[in-house]
Amino acid sequence: MTAFRFVSGTFALLIGLGVARLLTSLVTVFLAREAVKLRWVPLSWAFAVFVLQVQFAWAIIELDARIAVWTRETFVSVLLVPLALFVAAALLLPADRTIDEKDLDGWFQRNGRWGLLALSGYAVLALHANARCFGMPLLSMPCLALVLEASLPAVYFWAPGARSKVLLSVLYLGLVLLTAWKFSPAAY
Repeated sequence: MTAFRFVSGTFALLIGLGVARLLTSLVTVFLAREAVKLRWVPLSWAFAVFVLQVQFAWAIIELDARIAVWTRETFVSVLLVPLALFVAAALLLPADRTIDEKDLDGWFQRNGRWGLLALSGYAVLALHANARCFGMPLLSMPCLALVLEASLPAVYFWAPGARSKVLLSVLYLGLVLLTAWKFSPAAY
């Protein structure tokens, strides 16, 4: 049994927990739909996190060929990436039906937007892992895309106006969909 089988299990577990948390929150929001007005902005951020989780699950396959020796530093560098995605998934949407807001946007602005800082952290950690573990140059297209993926949620977090938040949400979701499609291998 190789070291990769053990470390990949840890990564897969974190991704699985994050996906389960996100899907459970989506069901919770759906069940509260009569009491809470659903809004697309928080749901778009949740969908983006889901896409990133699936993309990371797909990328786990590649790690075996890319990393010959697993050191503690390499393990922790890669481990922090799905951990940040889990935190983002856990924070973006409410976990129970007792939402004290009548509008999902209100809840998201007060509580869920903290998950956007975890999304920014995810991109910074992925940038570090790409450079450290895979030797990816910082001026490569995937790394530049990660810089944007780190910036947009952070800008949203501090953005004052509703229009700018809508624009940032659309840009981020488009960026995530584009980069997940473009930079993920089509087959292994």
